[in-house]
Amino acid sequence: MDNFSSANRFMGSFFIGAVVTAIVLLTIDYASTFWPLLATLNEFERVLAAGIISIILLNARPLALKTIWAHRRNEFLLDEDLNAIIRGRIFGVPAGVVVAILIELCILS
Repeated sequence: MDNFSSANRFMGSFFIGAVVTAIVLLTIDYASTFWPLLATLNEFERVLAAGIISIILLNARPLALKTIWAHRRNEFLLDEDLNAIIRGRIFGVPAGVVVAILIELCILS
C-alpha cells in the first residue's frame, strides 16, 4: 500500500509542478511586455528564470517539512512520501515548460 501512496503523491506532484511552472512561464512572458528588465532577457533566460522560480515555489514546504519542520509534520506523512512529492515536482517543471511553450505557440500566437 505504501508504494501505491507514493505513486499517487508522485503523479499529483508532477501535475502540480507542471501547472505551476506553466503559469510562472506564461506570467513572465506576459510581464516582459510591460517590465523593461524582463524585456532584456532572451527566451532561454526566461525559461531558466521560470524554472528556478518554480522549483523554489514548489519545493519550499516539502523541503522544510523534511528538515527543519520535521516536528510539525503529520505522523502519517513518511519520508518516502516527501521524497515522492519532491521528485514529482522537480520532474513536473520540464513538463510545465513544454506545456507553456505549446500554449504560447498554439493558442497565444
